[in-house]
Amino acid sequence: MISEKQAMEILKKYKTPKEIIEHSIAVSKKAVHIAEKLRQKGYNVNIEVVKIAGLLHDIGKLKAKGITHGAETGKILREVGCCEAIARTAELHNYPDTNLSDLHLEAKIIVYADAITMHDKYVTLKKRFDDVIQRRIQAGRIREADMIKSYYPQLKKIEKEILDLMKD
Repeated sequence: MISEKQAMEILKKYKTPKEIIEHSIAVSKKAVHIAEKLRQKGYNVNIEVVKIAGLLHDIGKLKAKGITHGAETGKILREVGCCEAIARTAELHNYPDTNLSDLHLEAKIIVYADAITMHDKYVTLKKRFDDVIQRRIQAGRIREADMIKSYYPQLKKIEKEILDLMKD
């Protein structure tokens, strides 16, 4: 398992822009918070996988734009020697053909933490989603915006599942 320091070095090695690093740190922090809550509730969650996958989940963005960067992320993480658990968890956060309800718990946590982190701030799922779609439309990427819209019901289900698991 790679350390947090090694993950940060990988981000720098791949010349990840500062704003993506800041977003990834925020996603990782939120994901760890969720994972710790779930662990306290008795769920078997690998907090280190969640932490590192959160830090590295967007490393593929420089090579693959848009909704296919998850696959590129997985490829890069395997190339640099990350364990399969981290590579797969990070990869699945953004994979066009993935049925999100079939994901393992760590991947759902990363998907949700990413979905409520706009830049480096935590927002509602709807606010983040509207922002992502609007940016795609403004960039003329209408087909991609439509595909992203189709994910919203799945993300709402993941949000409900995670929030239900965290309830006291």
